[in-house]
Amino acid sequence: MAEKRDSGGFSLADRVLESPFTWLITAINLGVFMIAWFSGETRGQGLSPETLLQFGATERMAIWSGEHWRFASAVVLHVGWVHLLWNTYGMFGWCAAVERAIGSWRFTVAYAVSGIGGAGVSVLGHDALSAGASGAGFGMIGVTLCLLWRRAGSLHGFLEDPAVKQQLVGIAVWTILGLVAVPMDHYAHFGGLGFGILAGTVFTARRLQKRPGLQAAGMAGLVLLLSGTLLAAAYPQPGITAMWGAQRAFDAGVEALDRGDHEAAIRDLEAAERLGLVDPALYYNRGLARRARGDTGGAGADFRTALECAPAGWSGRAAVESELKRIEATLEGASQERRNP
Repeated sequence: MAEKRDSGGFSLADRVLESPFTWLITAINLGVFMIAWFSGETRGQGLSPETLLQFGATERMAIWSGEHWRFASAVVLHVGWVHLLWNTYGMFGWCAAVERAIGSWRFTVAYAVSGIGGAGVSVLGHDALSAGASGAGFGMIGVTLCLLWRRAGSLHGFLEDPAVKQQLVGIAVWTILGLVAVPMDHYAHFGGLGFGILAGTVFTARRLQKRPGLQAAGMAGLVLLLSGTLLAAAYPQPGITAMWGAQRAFDAGVEALDRGDHEAAIRDLEAAERLGLVDPALYYNRGLARRARGDTGGAGADFRTALECAPAGWSGRAAVESELKRIEATLEGASQERRNP
């Protein structure tokens, strides 16, 4: 019995065999999202922030605490159904074409380097909870541009190539949509694009292909650049804050204070401060925890800091002033005892 084929003369099995890793990546993306969707919390048509964090989205505080695997896990996790389907629709053609052009293992390396490198650039570039494969997808655009450069043979031919213009228009459209309509991680996009161009150069440049030693050196340089990016993103850098994580640390500190665990409250609130949170409520709650542990001087310093950074009309000002008066009265009493033994 003859095998049924589509209008292009190729069966589904033929298409899978032409680009097996593209299909595998698509299946993994769908599978990870389905597991997260049915086992985690949802919000509308997407996953809740808590579920995204649980299943591997990038977030500075989590990564700085040692969860470096998030650079990879974020590439196979998507925020919601629209995000997943849009990426699958938009990226499948790019990925399949690149895999057919350079081979499955080179495609897989380029895809992984672009996705993971884009995640690293995202962590360095902005403080956000982020997930998605579009950084890797932009990397495939980068590889495609390298293939078109090789075909063109000159800068003029490259710039005049309709396929090149199509790719550049695609980049522009995605970027504009991300600026005016749908929130997108442009750091991951352009980080992935950059790593994709570098990987594409290593795998497609004629000069490198003719000299295996030079190609190996190029690959080593790519790995070195990726490693440097991830190392820079994996640890706190001067001037880089983690406000999303700071808010989580603040919430944890308040919860610890409510249950009477003053040591944990101080630890979590100090973590929130290190991550960049400047909030009078942070200093007020830490002052309460320090006072409960007998650190009267530290509590007084926190209460004064709370008043200094509080905006006009802050509802907690009266409570802080009351606590500060109690602290000052206690210190004055202790001073009187020392003068009159």
